[in-house]
Amino acid sequence: MTSVDLGALSPELGSAYFEAPEDPQTAAWLASTRPHGWLATQTQRIARRFASDFEVNARLGMYSLHLGGTATYRALLGPEHGLGTLLDVGAGTGEVTAMMAPLFSSARCTETSPAMAQRIRRLGFPCDVLDLASTDVPGTFDVVSLLNVLDRTARPAMSIDRALGHLTDRGRLILATPLPARPHVDLGSMTAEPDEPMGGEGDSFEEALASLVNTLLTPRGLRVVRWTRLPYRSQGDVAQRFYEHDDALLLCARG
Repeated sequence: MTSVDLGALSPELGSAYFEAPEDPQTAAWLASTRPHGWLATQTQRIARRFASDFEVNARLGMYSLHLGGTATYRALLGPEHGLGTLLDVGAGTGEVTAMMAPLFSSARCTETSPAMAQRIRRLGFPCDVLDLASTDVPGTFDVVSLLNVLDRTARPAMSIDRALGHLTDRGRLILATPLPARPHVDLGSMTAEPDEPMGGEGDSFEEALASLVNTLLTPRGLRVVRWTRLPYRSQGDVAQRFYEHDDALLLCARG
């Protein structure tokens, strides 16, 4: 498990920390996921000259993603969680959605990439092709998740505001992002700076987490109910077996 210096955090944030459990789905993913071979790797690298990594990976069906198994999300949501509805914003490959879905009566997704939306639908989840920062989804949900979205969107603050607008009164927000944050926006084969700050800066994971909370959560009256630190992994290629980011995974509530 990845360690955390709780003494470097505020008492409120430190007391909300929990150790992510060992879960069989993570162990199974690590054991069964093999890196892409030379041909697939070279094909992806050539295609990246003309489109973003994200769009290329969607169209080629490459780079499986994993951020904890169902046991991790059960621990994050806590004993007070009952079956409800989930909206997973920017769901990517849909594999993380599949880890959360057993804890809900229904799950719906959004994605900006039509190719990635097709990949999600093949897993059995309805998916709307839209950017939540500018376009609404019908209805309200008991939980809205934005997992590894904030550091890749032009408007992280607006994305949270719109997500809150889709929550029920007692709803919960799940966020995940690599820390310290290195935000950027994919524009085809190019990248740009986001339009809004997301925080997440610092020389350490703990400093970056405090910055994220102070920039995006506290001004919106959100409190961190529970959080943990865990690896966000991507399937590897000829360069290395897995790619890994150091993520904070947070459950937030109003008030």
